[in-house]
Amino acid sequence: MVWRLTSGPAVIVAGLMLASAVAAQTPVPVNARVEISAAVVGASPTLEALERQANARDRLRQQEIAELQTRLAEAQTQGAAEVAQLQLQLVEAREALVSDLAARDPAYAAEIAGFRREVTDIASSPEGAAALARYNTGDRVGAISVLDRLRRARDAARQSSADLQSAAEARQIATLALDARAKSDPAFDTGAVIVRFEEVVRLDRSDYNDWFQLVQLYRAAGRNADALTAAEQLEALARDDWGRASALILSADLLLSQGDRRGALDRYERSLDLFDGLAAADPASTDLARAVSVSLERIGDVLLDEDDLAGALARFERSLENSERLAAADPAAPDLARNVGLSLNKVGDVLLEQGDPEGARERYGRSLGIAERLFAANPDSIDLAGDVGVSLTKVADVGRTEGDLAGALVLYLRALEIFERLSAADPVSTDWATDVGLALEKIGDVLLLRGDRAGALARHERSLEIRRRLAAANPASADLARDVSVSLARVNDIRERRDP
Repeated sequence: MVWRLTSGPAVIVAGLMLASAVAAQTPVPVNARVEISAAVVGASPTLEALERQANARDRLRQQEIAELQTRLAEAQTQGAAEVAQLQLQLVEAREALVSDLAARDPAYAAEIAGFRREVTDIASSPEGAAALARYNTGDRVGAISVLDRLRRARDAARQSSADLQSAAEARQIATLALDARAKSDPAFDTGAVIVRFEEVVRLDRSDYNDWFQLVQLYRAAGRNADALTAAEQLEALARDDWGRASALILSADLLLSQGDRRGALDRYERSLDLFDGLAAADPASTDLARAVSVSLERIGDVLLDEDDLAGALARFERSLENSERLAAADPAAPDLARNVGLSLNKVGDVLLEQGDPEGARERYGRSLGIAERLFAANPDSIDLAGDVGVSLTKVADVGRTEGDLAGALVLYLRALEIFERLSAADPVSTDWATDVGLALEKIGDVLLLRGDRAGALARHERSLEIRRRLAAANPASADLARDVSVSLARVNDIRERRDP
């Protein structure tokens, strides 16, 4: 049976029976809210929750409910004018009791929420409200159809509660799998971790962090359409400016990967406005200062792509200033030092574009020193290994610009070795495969400049093969399509050349 009206706290049972007897004798208009609240407060999950956890406050609530039910029954019998007011007070008292129980018991909250949805649906029509009233008065034969739906309601509520509990356990396991992926464990590559988090959101779609992790994992796997869908879920679930700003950044990243710079820039600037407002209200917050830096760097990246070098440099330098201030306040924090290195690379990129290779070399060199120091202290970190590879590539870029082809080639080869190792450990990751393709392209260009046409062609052909594979797996990506076009043109150009 769905409800146990003959068990549980006596005061509620007695009150319900009193209301039932009077209502059966005195025909009164059915008030759906009153009947819904009666069903919810008399439901088996509520009675069980009271048996488990009733406190002094709950007992006072129960006494208040009983008194209000007595007064309402008398007022209905006499046709008194205060019936509507007493009904409202009774509904509020019942809801207050249920809310108190739900606040202390998440499993009960999930179960009673599902139960409430069904009885509310039952009472949404006059016939349904009347049937629910008959059930509440004990006329179970007359309300048999209602009982059937109430049974399904409890089954659904129990399933919902079970799903939430299962999701909590699945989330714990998925979190460990995510950590194993970060440590380059081959058994937990990007695809394997995605499956874990997809199971979590199938059971519980309401957790912001689950969708946040899925966005990042989908992106790493090159599944941008799925990532954008997950990012939209993030925006819908965000409850504050921090959550909204973070979701905006992720959506902007995805739009940018599809070639929508204007859409991406709009979202980055909106995220910066939100983070700036939060940081102004809490200037001591390290997290907010870092979030401001992230938005600044994203905006700078877009402006750099649009050849607005001055605008990009202004954003990157403000981000670097932020990062250096945070790192100086906590020099033992590796993540803060890492942010300084990443910001240095951004500033170096603009300086190189502006024709200042010495300024770029200085920033890149400082960034490489930070990356190597942090990686030596944590050799299992794939992110730190990647930082070393990126900084090596940037220092090599300056050397190539200045004509030091031999030095640049050594650094490019070191970077390639790092990226190939990371890609082999996580073959589903688009990011590492992209880095391998770029390193091969740079090595091929240097070999061509040194007169090694065969060596250059071999590297560019490998780069083209990787980029074609990535583009085929993600046909919506404008960046990957462009990379294929660039590689194909380069390969064709080298093939048409003739050795002297």
